[in-house]
Amino acid sequence: MINRNDLELIVAELLKYDSVACGHVAPTTVACLMLDFMEFFNTKSVALVMNGIHISVRDVLSWAKFINLYVPQSKQALFAAVVHGAHMMLLDGLGVGLLIPRAKILEMKKECVDFLLSKCPEDDDEAENIRKTLVFYHGTESCRV
Repeated sequence: MINRNDLELIVAELLKYDSVACGHVAPTTVACLMLDFMEFFNTKSVALVMNGIHISVRDVLSWAKFINLYVPQSKQALFAAVVHGAHMMLLDGLGVGLLIPRAKILEMKKECVDFLLSKCPEDDDEAENIRKTLVFYHGTESCRV
């Protein structure tokens, strides 16, 4: 198993965005957020008996590539890319083809979104803008966070 510190360095090295334009948010900060989410999701998945669904190192590396392709030019865009990337990588398809109750899937998605948004910066107006502009779809219902 790969060491957490080594994985942080690898993910941070893969993240190629203009940290000055993104409010001086270092790639290591984003890498830590992503790995924290991986640990959160994997722990929660086991607790909810989600039939072995987990985030792998490969998933996190793909998520980093998504963030790069998003080309964030502000702190708001960077954290939006992180949250949208989590959806593209995992959350949008969570539960597809599995015999897991819909309520359990929706609960898991909501907890994941809440976790990710709790990691968005709260020290300025941009954090509130992130929450206002991101819309997440959960089945047929949508909620603005």
